[in-house]
Amino acid sequence: MRCNLHFFAGRAEERLSVDMQREIAIRLGYTSHPGMQDVERFMKHYFLVAKDVGDLTAILCAKLEDEQAKPAPVLSRMVAKFRPSTKRRRVPDSDDFITTTTASPRGARRLQARPVNLIRIFRLAQKNDLGVPSRCDAHGGRAR
Repeated sequence: MRCNLHFFAGRAEERLSVDMQREIAIRLGYTSHPGMQDVERFMKHYFLVAKDVGDLTAILCAKLEDEQAKPAPVLSRMVAKFRPSTKRRRVPDSDDFITTTTASPRGARRLQARPVNLIRIFRLAQKNDLGVPSRCDAHGGRAR
């Protein structure tokens, strides 16, 4: 899509403006179908792919941040013992936790026993602006 956008504009162009959308759709081979024009099909597909890329990027960034986290300096670790913990906060009347960056179940058995917890996790993540770990993260780094 970006290459076609550059060729159509005749220069480096990063914005897909409305006047360019139909031409790019045609160049990429999108055709009209009953009930949906070529440009509508192209833009729908474009936004679905862009959303997937954004989701995967967020997962990758969260994983990299966790892997690259450095231990706090000694003085900070000593002072932290006297401060209330913010690493894990227990959520009242809930079977999940909030960590500093994610909302996740305590274990897979919790989800199997009470599937409604999955909805609670997503609600907690939304309410507290947190990520939800990938399937591998929820099982200690290995897929099941």
